[in-house]
Amino acid sequence: MSRAILLSHQKVCGKVGGWVALMDETASVAVLNPFTNSHIMLPPARKHVVAASSETMVMVDGKYAVQNAF
Repeated sequence: MSRAILLSHQKVCGKVGGWVALMDETASVAVLNPFTNSHIMLPPARKHVVAASSETMVMVDGKYAVQNAF
């Protein structure tokens, strides 16, 4: 997956050690290394992750989504 595709529907939600954490409207998180264009998709968010989020999350079809996303 190209960096442009990763960034088109996601927003930055954190960074550490050269990696940028990106979240989309379904609360799916990927980490991207913009220097190497490496990326890793992380498992779906669980309740404890949603509770720690600064975004308002809602349950849709058994998955969390960001309310009023993007």
